[in-house]
Amino acid sequence: MKKILLIAIVSFLSACSDPKEIVINKGGDIEANADKLKNLSLEDRQLLAGYIIRAEMGSVFGQSNSASYGVTVQEAIEKQKQFVAEQEKQIAEKKAVEEKVRAAEEKARQEYAEKEKQLNLAVDVVFVSHSSDVNDFGSRNATVVFKIVNKSDKDITGIKGIGVFYDKFGDEIYSSGLKIDFKDINGVLAQGAEYEYTGGTRINQFIDEEVKFATSSTADLKFEYRPEVVLFKDGTSIEAKTSNQKF
Repeated sequence: MKKILLIAIVSFLSACSDPKEIVINKGGDIEANADKLKNLSLEDRQLLAGYIIRAEMGSVFGQSNSASYGVTVQEAIEKQKQFVAEQEKQIAEKKAVEEKVRAAEEKARQEYAEKEKQLNLAVDVVFVSHSSDVNDFGSRNATVVFKIVNKSDKDITGIKGIGVFYDKFGDEIYSSGLKIDFKDINGVLAQGAEYEYTGGTRINQFIDEEVKFATSSTADLKFEYRPEVVLFKDGTSIEAKTSNQKF
C-alpha cells in the first residue's frame, strides 16, 4: 500500500514539475515560473515568448484574433507554431504573387522593347520648335512643331506615341500623347517622305513644370519620343502601348 502511494506521489510531483503543464493566465506568470520554464528548449521558449507578446497586444489593443491567456504552456507553444506556420504561408503566397507580377512586367518590358525597336525603324519624330502665348482670358497655350519622317518601306496612315520633354538638366518637365492621322496630306505619309506637324496644348498655370515647358527656349529642351502605334496603308500595323494623353 505504501509503495503504491509513493508511486502516486512521485507521478503527481513529476506532472506538476513539467513546465508545459503550467497555466498562463497573465504575462507575470512567465516571470513567476521562470525557473521551470528555463527547462524548455530554445525553440519552445521562443515560441512561448511570441505567444505572450501576441496575448499582451491582444489585451492592450483589443485584438480578438490575437492570442489569449488561460492556456497551458503546451497549448501556447502549439498555437504559436500554428500562427507562425500561417504567417510563413502568407508570406510565401505574397512572394509568389510578387514574383508572378515581376515576371509579367519583365515580359511586357521585353515585348515593348522589341516593338519599340521596330517602331523606331519605321518612323522618326523630331522636335523642331515650340512657343507659347497667353490669351485674353489669361490662359496659356503652347504650340509645338514636330517633323515626322517615314523610314519604312510602306506608306503610313497614322502614328501614335508619347512625347516627353526634359529641361537642360535632364529632368522630365512635361509629357503628352501625340496622335497624327496625316489628314492634311490625304491621310498618307509616303515612303521616305517628311511631314511637319503642328500641335497645340493648354498649359496649367498652377503646375510649375508645365509653365517651365511653355516658357523655356526650344534650345533648352530635350525631347524623347516613345512610339506606340504605326498604321500602314496596307492594313498592317506595329503596336506597343505606353500611355494615353494627346497634343
